[in-house]
Amino acid sequence: MWRPSVAGPRGYRVVENADAFDIARIRPDETAVVVGAFGPFLKALRGIGARHFVLEKDPATLRPDEMGHFRPAESYPRIVPQADVLLITGTTLVNDSLPGLIACARPEARVVLVGPTVPMLPDAFLDRRGMILGTVRVADAEALHEVLAQGGSGYHFFGKYAPRIVLAQD
Repeated sequence: MWRPSVAGPRGYRVVENADAFDIARIRPDETAVVVGAFGPFLKALRGIGARHFVLEKDPATLRPDEMGHFRPAESYPRIVPQADVLLITGTTLVNDSLPGLIACARPEARVVLVGPTVPMLPDAFLDRRGMILGTVRVADAEALHEVLAQGGSGYHFFGKYAPRIVLAQD
């Protein structure tokens, strides 16, 4: 359940216990492009029936029923401009592919940058209209570290040790 929003920087609000996918409000008639094999997003897109593509460097990370949506990562200049909503994993910050992806997006496209690697010092992203940042707020660093050390993932720590938060435009 979402908690009420609080004021964020420069016309943004912080929504606690929220999922960036839900805040993006993707409609069945829209095209989504997912950068990275982000399983929960792919499942949700199938559930709403939205046309979508998955840009991925390693197709082995996709399940067989997702392969019909697969496009090689290097095809992004042709695929990203089709997006009404561009869903990007924060890993693109690490591998330096984020600037090229955003440069290809249509100005009116909603861009969702999501994952624990997304910084919550958002000034670099807030000048782009339609940007939504989804990450976590570490509530119990010691417990979170223990879960990660044991090979845990978001399913094991979301809501317990690191609640999800979203930074979205007002």
